[in-house]
Amino acid sequence: MHGLNGGRINIASCSLGAAQQCLEDVLQYTNDRKAFNQPLNANQHVQFKLAEMATEITTARLIVRQAAKSLDAKEPNAAALCAMCKLYATERLFKVCDDALQLHGGYGYLKSYPVQQFWRDSRVHRILEGTSEVMHMLVARDLLKTSLISRSDLLFTRDLYTTAILQIALDPEDPGHQFQTKT
Repeated sequence: MHGLNGGRINIASCSLGAAQQCLEDVLQYTNDRKAFNQPLNANQHVQFKLAEMATEITTARLIVRQAAKSLDAKEPNAAALCAMCKLYATERLFKVCDDALQLHGGYGYLKSYPVQQFWRDSRVHRILEGTSEVMHMLVARDLLKTSLISRSDLLFTRDLYTTAILQIALDPEDPGHQFQTKT
C-alpha cells in the first residue's frame, strides 16, 4: 500500500508541475495577446481566472506536501491523505490546465503551444494510480471508519454520563444528591 500511496503523491506532483507551467505560459500569453488595444490580462474576468488558477495551484501544493509528510511519518491517516491529495490535485489542476487552454483560445490546441500537451497529460493523471472515483471511495471509507469510531466513543461517553445521572437521581441514601423524585 505504501507504494500506491507514494505513486498517488507522484501523480499529484506531476499535475502540479503541469498546472504551474500552464499558469506561467498563460500569464505570458495574456500579457502579449492584445484585444481591443489592451492586453488580455487587462480584462477583469481574465484577472479573476488567473487568480483562481494561482489559488488552486497553491492549495494543491499544500495538500501534496501534507500528504508526503504524513506518508514519511507513517501516520495512520496517511493513506486517506494521499487519496485526498491525488483526488484534489488531479481534478483541480486539470481544470487549471483547461482554463489555460481556454484563455489561449484556438492557439491552445496548436502543437507550437505546450499548453495542449499539459492539458492532455493532466487528463490522464485523473486515471493513473487509481481513478478519481476510487479516490472518493478511499476517502469516504476512511471518513466513515473514523466517524463511526468517534460516534461509538461519544455514545459510550453519553451512556456513562446518563448512567451516572440516573444513579445520583435514584440513590436516596446519597446525601449529596439534589434530585428528588416525587411519587
